[in-house]
Amino acid sequence: MKKFAVAAGILVALGAFLAWWFQPVNVVTRRTGALLETIEIPAETGTIGRNARAGAISGFLAPRVEVLSPDHLEDEVGGSIDRDQLAGMFAALAQSCREIELGEPEGLVVTVSGGTASSRFRIEADARLPNRTPVQGRHEVELDWIKDDRRWVLKRARWSEIP
Repeated sequence: MKKFAVAAGILVALGAFLAWWFQPVNVVTRRTGALLETIEIPAETGTIGRNARAGAISGFLAPRVEVLSPDHLEDEVGGSIDRDQLAGMFAALAQSCREIELGEPEGLVVTVSGGTASSRFRIEADARLPNRTPVQGRHEVELDWIKDDRRWVLKRARWSEIP
């Protein structure tokens, strides 16, 4: 009887953990963190690591992503962009940048409503290219996600500099 009680306790604990793990707010929180880890490219990252990050980015994107960037970047990246085009743009950036450095997201708030979700946070971001640093400093970020057949994908990304 004691073995049954221990086994039942383990099953209840496992069930509670799985229920928590798969709650949409927790899934979107993990997807947000994984996206940021994929975007970040430390200076010492070699060609293979950069290619791996570039290849992984598509898995986070909806078929079309609306990108709302700061005014000075709007011509380079802005508007409604096809997933493959956006992934290609990131691949080119990943190969050419010196590094993309992201701090820890601050004040992360994730809200979920049915098949849509939003992640909002502030982050310190620096994107260093060989001849310029187009992104530098603190930014306010808003990521809008939608649930496709099997996962949460990014539908809209907005970021703005915090003066």
